Amino acid sequence: MAIPKIPEHVTEQLDTIIDVWSSAPQLRAATQHRSAVNALSALQAMRREIEEFFRELKKTVNAHRRNLLDRERAMLANAKPVEAHLAALIVAWDAEQDAAAREHALSTLEGRTATSLDAPGEWSRDGYYTRLTLVPEVTDKAALVAAVAAGLVSLDAIDVNLPYFRKLAEEQGALIDVPGLAVTTKTTVITHA
Repeated sequence: MAIPKIPEHVTEQLDTIIDVWSSAPQLRAATQHRSAVNALSALQAMRREIEEFFRELKKTVNAHRRNLLDRERAMLANAKPVEAHLAALIVAWDAEQDAAAREHALSTLEGRTATSLDAPGEWSRDGYYTRLTLVPEVTDKAALVAAVAAGLVSLDAIDVNLPYFRKLAEEQGALIDVPGLAVTTKTTVITHA
């Protein structure tokens, strides 16, 4: 599927406004102010046109992506539990064989005669290997925060949830008081285009 192109007049006008206004100096006269408002109005109109243009494309792509992900999940739904079960069986077998080999080696070192029943069976790890992976899990968030506060753990261990703080700021307004959080205002200029 070929991706349709944005009309050339939109991209040309966008490039012109960007070239003219990207490094514009401070406004000094009413005419410059009016030109800036007109440029912003045109830029916002183009932004909306471009967003609308891509909205349908993204909707189509996302629908296909959801379909692909659903098919992938469906195909793997039955395989993943069996994969985990087989891995657990192999790890258990390996542990039993390692324990038998250790016991056999100890009995040999201690001078006991090993019988054929005591000798570990022959097996090999051909075709696979095992890897131990450390899997951290936060079990006490307050203790983790305290460890960060005490300097025992890097601040990188904690992600800031900005959507939570935005919602809190909207709810509490100027009364918001959270240690370590500053709420500032941002002014957005919205034109009547």
